[in-house]
Amino acid sequence: MNPFATLINTPYTGDNLDSQLTANAIAFINAPQFNKMEGTTLRVSAIFKWFKGNFGDDLLAFLKKYAQNTLSQQLAAQQGKIKISC
Repeated sequence: MNPFATLINTPYTGDNLDSQLTANAIAFINAPQFNKMEGTTLRVSAIFKWFKGNFGDDLLAFLKKYAQNTLSQQLAAQQGKIKISC
């Protein structure tokens, strides 16, 4: 899968900024080539290490907010046991 395939081709504007950023966050967080569960370890993109101040004090909570489908189910199944690795 091309990681750039989900880039939008419309400009960011005040009217649609929040929805576009949310859609991009969902697409990126749920892309297994960037973020995936391996047992109880959540392997995430190094971007979460490089820009950790942008994601709040609880990275796992941030990721859960946008996780969907398989990733969401995996996070729920490993609740309380998850170790994050960049």
